[in-house]
Amino acid sequence: MLTCVDFDEEGWCYTGGENGMIQIWGNENVVSRFIKVHTGSQVTAIHVEGKKLISASKDNKLAIMSIAAGATIKFEKLIDLATITASQNLPLAFAKSIDCFNDNLLVGLRNGTIVEIKNGE
Repeated sequence: MLTCVDFDEEGWCYTGGENGMIQIWGNENVVSRFIKVHTGSQVTAIHVEGKKLISASKDNKLAIMSIAAGATIKFEKLIDLATITASQNLPLAFAKSIDCFNDNLLVGLRNGTIVEIKNGE
């Protein structure tokens, strides 16, 4: 079952699944490849911003990846939401939405909390 979807500038489609994988769809409406990003947990949010692909999962992690031509993905870093929410004395909940502007992330959590992560850190 697919849980979230977004498209890049070239028209590639990225969907998240229940198994922690992201599927990359080509023009023929066929999955061209899978990438394992999260540890067996459902991908709950995907966002493409320019040449960045950001995903979130019930593992309470955000994965930041770069996108090159032909939907070639390179993993950049993993952000632990549990650490961020604990440092701000916020209740832990997995991410349901992601937005990005100037490398700053706004992450909407399942419990209604919105967390700002400056410069993707």
